[in-house]
Amino acid sequence: TLNSLTVETAKAVIDGLLNGQSDPEVRVIVLTGAGDAFSAGGDLEKLLKSETAIDGQRKMIRWFNRLVLAMRTLDKPIIAAVNGVAVGGGFALAIASDLIIASDRARFGAGFPKVGLSCADLGVTYLLPRLIGLARASELLLTGRVIDARQAMEMGMINQVVPPDLLPQAVREMAERIIANPPLASMVTKMAINKGLGLDLATDLEYETYLQAYCMQTADHREGLTAFQQKRAPSYLEK
Repeated sequence: TLNSLTVETAKAVIDGLLNGQSDPEVRVIVLTGAGDAFSAGGDLEKLLKSETAIDGQRKMIRWFNRLVLAMRTLDKPIIAAVNGVAVGGGFALAIASDLIIASDRARFGAGFPKVGLSCADLGVTYLLPRLIGLARASELLLTGRVIDARQAMEMGMINQVVPPDLLPQAVREMAERIIANPPLASMVTKMAINKGLGLDLATDLEYETYLQAYCMQTADHREGLTAFQQKRAPSYLEK
């Protein structure tokens, strides 16, 4: 079913994220799909047979919401390696990641209107306008149009497009560039990006002040400065 999303899937991915969060050896998490698809979103067969009572539907939706919140609040960066179709809920999980690297056969689209649903799902109406702007987001969400990876990159939705056989290598290279920096710097940067989405500029500047002052007290900051002066690779210690 092209890695369709179920409550069981959501729970399993949340568990995986939490395991990665608690493991100091894990610095970057990669989210990808098995086979030739990233995820085609909700399992239509199961949706047709699902509970029709609104309370039951809300309970199901909230599991997917927990997954998106877990992705955005996780301290560690998440790279979506989009190897194929990413529509509906799959599209939502892709744009909830911190970075997206896609194969040139990937396809992106909200898809919800095609089955009589709104695009107000899994944070899509919150995240997409912030990624690509209001006008482009409105077009994609109101029409349900599916776009290819090149179009998605032109819109600023994704970071990189590569041939399918080079996707694992491109993801590894991106992860290694992140891992080259100290863990605390990556964690605090992600915190600031997420917090800043809901703050006015003056409040955000004050928040950044506290975060940066904290980072300036760390051994890794001093090591970074020393290594730069000595023209050598830094050896970071903070976890």
